Amino acid sequence: MGDLDLDTTLSPLDGTRADGVSRFGVDLSDDWRIWTLNGGYVAAVALRAAGAVTSFDRPASMSLQLLSGAVAGPAEVSVRSARRARSAECLAVAIDQEGRRIAEGHVWSVAGDAGGPSHDDAGDRPAGPPLSYPTIHERVAARGSAAPAAPDFPFWGNFESRPISWVEDWDDRPAGPAFAGDWLRFAPTATFADPFLDAGRVAVALDVYSFPSLVRAHEPPIGWTAPNIDLHCSFHRRSDDSPWILGVGRTPVAEDGLAGFTAEVWSEDGRLLASAGGQMLVRAVG
Repeated sequence: MGDLDLDTTLSPLDGTRADGVSRFGVDLSDDWRIWTLNGGYVAAVALRAAGAVTSFDRPASMSLQLLSGAVAGPAEVSVRSARRARSAECLAVAIDQEGRRIAEGHVWSVAGDAGGPSHDDAGDRPAGPPLSYPTIHERVAARGSAAPAAPDFPFWGNFESRPISWVEDWDDRPAGPAFAGDWLRFAPTATFADPFLDAGRVAVALDVYSFPSLVRAHEPPIGWTAPNIDLHCSFHRRSDDSPWILGVGRTPVAEDGLAGFTAEVWSEDGRLLASAGGQMLVRAVG
C-alpha cells in the first residue's frame, strides 16, 4: 500500500536559481503502478511541486502533458512562475527521470478568498452514496466462488474501492456504455489539509477511469492498451471535507487510434469537486 503524502514528498535540491527555477527531488513509488506509474499520481507530484512554490492558497486548474512512462525511483521536478497576477499565478512544472522528460505542464493557483459570483448547475451526482455499494471483496464473497487472479497492479491497493457498476466476468461480457466509476477512500490517510496535495488525490481519481471506460464499450478480448497522453483538470472547489470521492469516466468517442475521455469527481454530499478531460493513444499489444 502506498501513501500519497509520503509518495509525493519533495526535497529541495537548491535554492531558487537566477532564472527563477526551483528544483526538487522526489522518490516515485511503485505502489502507484498500473502499466507504468499512474498518470494521476504523476499529476499529484506536479501539483504538490506547484504548491511548494506559489504563495497562493489552492490550485484552480492543471494542464499536463504525459510525455513518457514514469517508473519507480528518483526523479527531478522543476517549477518556475510563468505569470503572476494579483490573485492568481501560473506555474510551469516539468518532471524528469533518468534523462527523460516524464511530464510537463502548467498549474494555476489562486487566492482562497477571491470572491465573485456563485452558482452550481452541475446536476445530480451519477451514483448513490458510497456505503450503498459493496466493496470488490464483498462482491466476490457474495458470488461464492474464488476470486480471479488479480493483475500485478499495486495501484489498486492504495484505497478502498466500491464500484458503482460491476462486471462479473471480464472475459465473457457484452459491450456496453463507455462509462466506469468507483467510490474511493484513500489509505492510510483519506484527506489532506494541504489543498495542493488533496487536489492530487482528486487528480488520481480524474485520471484512472479513462481506460476502464474505453474498455467497457468493447467485447473481449482486448488486444490493445491506451495510455492517456494528457490530463486537463479544473478544480471547482476544495475537496478535503470528503473522505470518500466518486470518480467517474466516460470515453464518448474512439476512432483512428485515439480515444478522448472526460472525467468527474464528486463529494459524499453530492457536490461536483472537479472535472477533467484528455486523450488516449491506442496501441496494439505485442
